[in-house]
Amino acid sequence: MRMQVGDHTYRLIALLHIVAAVFTQENGRRIVYPELFRSREAGGGRILKITDDILLKLKKSSVFSREFLVRTYSDGIPMHTYMSGPYLEDDLYHDEASMASVTVSDESGVKVEGIVNPKMRIVPLRMQERTEDGRIAHELIDIPDDPAGDHGDYDLAAPKLIRALTGAVGTNQSTKVTERSTDTVYPELFVVVDTAFAAVFSSNDKIIKYVGISINAMNLRYLGVTDPKVKHRLVGLEVTTTQQEWFLRRVTMDPRYVHAQGTLASFQTYITQNSQLYGNADLVYLLTGQDLATVKNYQVSNRSGGYAYIRTVCTVNKVGVGEDRPPTFKGVHVMAHEVGHILGCLHDGESSPYGYQDIPGSENCPFTDGYMMSYLRKDKNTYKFSDCSITQMRETARLQTATCLYRKNYVSTTLKKYNYLPGEMMTRTQQCQYAFPTVRNTHYMERFGVQDCSIMCGTSSKQPDSALKVLYLSDGTECKSRNGRKKYNCINGLCMKKRKSYGYDAVP
Repeated sequence: MRMQVGDHTYRLIALLHIVAAVFTQENGRRIVYPELFRSREAGGGRILKITDDILLKLKKSSVFSREFLVRTYSDGIPMHTYMSGPYLEDDLYHDEASMASVTVSDESGVKVEGIVNPKMRIVPLRMQERTEDGRIAHELIDIPDDPAGDHGDYDLAAPKLIRALTGAVGTNQSTKVTERSTDTVYPELFVVVDTAFAAVFSSNDKIIKYVGISINAMNLRYLGVTDPKVKHRLVGLEVTTTQQEWFLRRVTMDPRYVHAQGTLASFQTYITQNSQLYGNADLVYLLTGQDLATVKNYQVSNRSGGYAYIRTVCTVNKVGVGEDRPPTFKGVHVMAHEVGHILGCLHDGESSPYGYQDIPGSENCPFTDGYMMSYLRKDKNTYKFSDCSITQMRETARLQTATCLYRKNYVSTTLKKYNYLPGEMMTRTQQCQYAFPTVRNTHYMERFGVQDCSIMCGTSSKQPDSALKVLYLSDGTECKSRNGRKKYNCINGLCMKKRKSYGYDAVP
């Protein structure tokens, strides 16, 4: 049988015919039972049928760095866990036409989670009854669309940095580089999530999954950017504690809100003071579950979804902050917009704030056209960048200060020389040292052994930070063996039989 999806025709196998998708309304909820099919077209691929009207042509996605860093805190001390990016994104897919970003698993029934289109998400209902043929119930839920009304959501960096970005004041010196050797840049993005954001999730694994889906969705909004193309790479994720969150600044006149401008400035200070933890990232973005607000003329407005320094990628001011309300994915559009500022985008319709410098403005791209760098929601322009924004990103990418975009910076362990999982190339003591980079002489406490892919790290010192600390082993670390032959590796915190690819169930 043939099925029309977009401009392509696909032959679907596994069934002689496709029955109408199951779609029910229960107390106003939209319940669906997705089906997964394989295409016989060249290159294969998968078709995900959610309803008769929602068919996704799935392509494999890649957003995680090969060696992905997760930073948490143990008694105020940073703890690093290195995970395999390819395994984290093993079930991550996208559909360019519908701008879908989803994880899809077909073990024990098709499970789908993520963004179906910019206005709708899907979640599996694990407690709901299956259909007679075993299909799993899912719910379709609208993504809130609440465009911010505050146009002043970016700031210029310090004057000294502006001179570095735009050219030396009083001379004709240019900091631009006219030629680059690649047609694609991969901005290495480090995401920090605060406690209000993290509180929604039951585990760090679920946070990683949510943020991965979000970055994947953000990349779809950058598909129209060319010369160079832009594909963001998620290199690390930090889950803060209240002890680290001194950078969250409350609005004095109304403490219900977090001050967007003040928090951005404090967050930049925090990143600079801890440069050994963030220095290799091209940009650092704070995802907050708090309600941001701006203050102008003594008036408080909570219509601001985010704030960022403009044209600061690769510099000490490479920061942005944005709201999200997990699990809604509401923050995807905000993040795409704020990261656009960091990459050099003005709001459409604005003139260049750099005065006499040869940096283009956006006067020729009306704000009313409703592209990404405006706040209007009109049509599909909302999910694309205007020609002016694309030109500004090109100009930023040509700066000498932006050369980090063309380098792979965020690899900090021995894995960088080898095509293996992190744990295969590091001893347990090395993992302790990488996991607690601010603690001197830490090592693996062998007497405690390995318990459920975790070990104890400690030092011989009597300093306050010398107490024993639990470390979850990196992917690929041997966790046990049977009869000296069958070996087991840690994969995302689970002790599993060693093999070329891994599912999601731990061994008994």
